[in-house]
Amino acid sequence: MAKMIQTTFQTHTKIDDFPFEHVYKKELGLLEDLNPCQQTYYGTKDAFVLRYRQKLNLFNFINGLSLRKEVSIVGMPLSMAMAGYEGPPVQVADIIESLPGLTLVLNARDDLPFSKAHTLSCYDFVNRFTSFDDYLNALRSPYRYRIKKAIKKGSQVLVRPLRAEAFSDAHYTLYKTVYDRSEDKLECLSKAFFQTFPGDLYEFVDKESGKVLAFVQVQEIEKPTVQPKMESISTPAHGAIADQKKGSKDLIFLFGGFDPDYQRSHDIYWNMLLTLVKIGIDRGVDRIQMGQTAGDTKLKLGCEEVPKYLYVHHGNPLIQGLVARLLPLLSYKPFSQDFHPWRQP
Repeated sequence: MAKMIQTTFQTHTKIDDFPFEHVYKKELGLLEDLNPCQQTYYGTKDAFVLRYRQKLNLFNFINGLSLRKEVSIVGMPLSMAMAGYEGPPVQVADIIESLPGLTLVLNARDDLPFSKAHTLSCYDFVNRFTSFDDYLNALRSPYRYRIKKAIKKGSQVLVRPLRAEAFSDAHYTLYKTVYDRSEDKLECLSKAFFQTFPGDLYEFVDKESGKVLAFVQVQEIEKPTVQPKMESISTPAHGAIADQKKGSKDLIFLFGGFDPDYQRSHDIYWNMLLTLVKIGIDRGVDRIQMGQTAGDTKLKLGCEEVPKYLYVHHGNPLIQGLVARLLPLLSYKPFSQDFHPWRQP
C-alpha cells in the first residue's frame, strides 16, 4: 500500500518565488541561468528540498560498469558537498516520497528513512589556530616536515587574488583538466560560472615564466544555513528553518584547477590546499570545508573526515525493493588508513 503523504508543501521553479531566505538563495538564482538543470524547489515553513535533473553514471563506484541515465537528484546543482534539503527529516522524507520515478539524494546526512549507501566523504579543517605558524607548531614532526617540503617547492609560485572578470581561458583549461581526469563527474560548469558566481578567486603563477599553474575559488558563509521570512519556530529540529542568531563562519573550497605537469616540481596541489588553510586561519573562520577528493592528503593536513550518504527512493515498491538490494554495490568504500597529525598536549 502506498504511503499517505502527510506534509503539505509549496512547489516553485524559481528560488526568488520561495517565501523564505536561504543562505544560498542568491547563488541558486544565478545557477538557474549558469547551470540550468530543471531545478525545482519544494518546501514548507519548516522544510526545504531542492531537486534537479542530471544525467549520470548509476554505477559510479563500480570499476568497469557504466549506466548513464537522467535522474532526479536532491542536492546542490554545482558539485558541492552540501545537502539539498533542510528541516525536519519527516517533512523532508514526505516531500521526497512525493517525487515521481527514481530520486537520488546526494551528500546527505544520516537522517532520512530510505535505503542508503556511503558516498564520497567531505574533509573539514577545524580552525583553532591564531596563525599559520601556530598551526605548524601543533603538528607532529613527520607531517610538519611534509608541509615544509611543499612550502619550499611552492616558493617558486606567486599566489595572488584574481578578479572574477579576469578569469581567462587559461584558468578554465585548468578546471577542465581536473574535471576530465575526475572519476566522479557530475556537472561541468561553464567559464561564465567562474566569472559570475559569488566568491573569491586566487591564482598560482610561476614566478619565472609567468605561467598560470593553478587557481582556487572559495566562498565564506555564515551559519545557520537557513533564516526565515515567514513566522519562526521556537524550538526547531535539527536543520529546521528558524529564527536563529548568526552562527559560525565557514570557508568553502568551491572549485579549483591545476596543471599536473607541475605537481612534482612545484608540489602545486599541496600548495593549493595549504593556501586554503592560510586563508581560513587569516580570516578567523571556524571551519574550512575542503571538498570530497584527495582524502589522504587532506587528512595529513589535519582535516576531519565527515561521512556523507547517498539515498535512493523510487515510487514503485517493487523497484524500491530491488534498489535496496543493489545499493551496497553502489556504496563508496571509505578511506581506511588512519593518520595522526597532531602533537599530544
